Amino acid sequence: MKKELEFNNNKYIITECWNYYRVELALQDEGNIPWYIENFIQYEIYDDFVSFYYEPNSQDWASPNYDEVISYKECKYGEDVKEIIENAIDLDGYPMLYVDMEYLRSEGWYHELLIIGYDTEEEKYKCVVKIDKAPFWIVEEYSIDKVIKAFELGRDYFYKDIKSSIILSSLHYPFTILSVNHGNDRRVRINRVYNSINLMLNSCETGVIGEQTYAEEDIRWQCKYRGVGIYKVFFGKLYEILKEENMSFLLKYKQPILSLKKLEENKKGMIYRIRYLEENGYIKNCDAIISGYKKIVTYVRISLNLLEKFIITENLKCIDSFAIYMKKASLLEAIILKEILNKIEESYIENERRISKTL
Repeated sequence: MKKELEFNNNKYIITECWNYYRVELALQDEGNIPWYIENFIQYEIYDDFVSFYYEPNSQDWASPNYDEVISYKECKYGEDVKEIIENAIDLDGYPMLYVDMEYLRSEGWYHELLIIGYDTEEEKYKCVVKIDKAPFWIVEEYSIDKVIKAFELGRDYFYKDIKSSIILSSLHYPFTILSVNHGNDRRVRINRVYNSINLMLNSCETGVIGEQTYAEEDIRWQCKYRGVGIYKVFFGKLYEILKEENMSFLLKYKQPILSLKKLEENKKGMIYRIRYLEENGYIKNCDAIISGYKKIVTYVRISLNLLEKFIITENLKCIDSFAIYMKKASLLEAIILKEILNKIEESYIENERRISKTL
C-alpha cells in the first residue's frame, strides 16, 4: 500500500524551520490566508544578530498561535510509531517527528521532520527535510526503518534536558500529527495588522535585557530591536564590528547574513500582504507602498551582496556602502509604515461613515 499527501512547497517562510512546516500546511487551504496576513509581519533581532519572527504576547516558541489553522494530536512515548504514521497519513494527517538528522542523511543536527507519504512495498517514507543551502527545503525518500531509528535517537536526545523539553514542547515535539483546519471563512482582522505596523514604527529598541534565545544556552544580557530599529543593528553594530575585525567575523559567524536574508524575506512578505489587502478591499491606492517595499528588498539584496563581496575582497568600501543602503532602507520603511497606517485609518473612517448612513 502507499499514499502521498498534498504538500505545496511555496516557501512563504524558509528562515525559521519551526514555522516553515506549519505555514506551508496551513496555507494549503485558502481560507487560512487571512490568518497568515495577520501574522509574521514583524520580527526581532538581538545584539548577537540572532533573529526571530515576533508575535506580540505569544507564549509559544517564536511562533504565533496556530490553533485556528492547524490541529495537533500528540503521540505517546511507547506507541507503535510505524502504525501511527501510516494510519495518520490514511486520515490526511501529517506526522512530524523530532529526529537525528546526522543519522538520517549524514548532515545536520537534531531537527523536526515532516512525513507526507508512505510506500509499504518499497518500505519508504516520503519526507520534507531542511538542508543548509538553496533551495533549503526538499522532498526526499528514506527507508522506514531508518526514519524510525532516527526518531528514536531524536526522542532520546529531546528528553535528556527537562528544561529544554518543556520549553520546546510548545512545538509539539517529539512526535505529533498535524492536520489542516478547513472551512475558515472570515476576513482579516485589520486591527491586528494595524497594531503590528504601529509597533514596527514605534517600538524599536527594548534596551538591555536578560534573554535566553535558545533553550540550550545560557541567558544573554543584550539589547533587542524591532521594526525600523532592526536596521540599526546592521548599519551601527555590525558596521563597527566589521571595521574592527574585518571579514574574519563573517567567516566564523553566519548569523548576520542569515538575519539579513530573513529581513529580505520579511519585506517580500509585506509586499504580499499589501497586495492582498488592496485586492480584497481593505485599503486603496497602494502602488507607492508596493513600489517602496520593492526598493527596500533591493536595498537589502544589495547589502547582502556587499557583505559577500567584502568577505572575498576585504575592501572596506563594501561595508561603507553596506551601511548606506541599510540606512536608506530604514528611512524609507519608516515613511512606508506611516503611509500604511494612514491607509488603514482612511479606510476605517470611510467604512464607519458608510455604516452610520445605513443605521
